[in-house]
Amino acid sequence: MTYPLTPVPYSITTADGYLAKNDKTKAFNYLSKDYADTNIPPEADTLTVYDGNACFHSLKDIPGNFSQISAKLFGMIGKAGDLKYRW
Repeated sequence: MTYPLTPVPYSITTADGYLAKNDKTKAFNYLSKDYADTNIPPEADTLTVYDGNACFHSLKDIPGNFSQISAKLFGMIGKAGDLKYRW
């Protein structure tokens, strides 16, 4: 069995890159029919990941040097408390 090497599968796009005209909701419902919804974990057990590049590109006024940029980006990160590792 062989599959074409394309950047996006032909099941969701056409050969020229446009979205295919199909009902993706039906496919998602079929794929997720045997799975139950999960409960949201308590806030103390969650992990927040900050995308520094996205934060940088969302800045309206960019400071003049790397040190000032870093200080501004780290100032944007929430201060939730100490980091706890669980292995």
